[in-house]
Amino acid sequence: MAVLGMSFRVAPGLGWFKTGLGEVVYTALLCFVVLSVATVKKPSADMFGLAIGSVITVAGFAGASLGVVLNPAVGIGIDFANMVKGGHFGNSLLYTLLEGVGAAAAVGLFKTVRPSEFETGKTTKLMP
Repeated sequence: MAVLGMSFRVAPGLGWFKTGLGEVVYTALLCFVVLSVATVKKPSADMFGLAIGSVITVAGFAGASLGVVLNPAVGIGIDFANMVKGGHFGNSLLYTLLEGVGAAAAVGLFKTVRPSEFETGKTTKLMP
């Protein structure tokens, strides 16, 4: 970015409501898919990578127009680059909060749709 002499804002030209809603929705979708295919009692050994990768691809294409980043590390990197170029630092903190809301929504939905995964006395392996 120093070579080009520019950086971009975390929320390019959009209001926080649209960007925040997109961040929550796409983060919830990604977390729900990860929970559904990789952390269940019988995870799909063949298709979990395709399912997770497909959600990331959709979020990359559709969510990019909303300014969705899906990852606190990406948000902090963009925010830091913006600060170095004269902007302010802090948007990534709001993004991280929104991603936490999306993850909590995904967990709530997962517990509602798959209650058998949470029977007492049983542990779940993350991956085979």
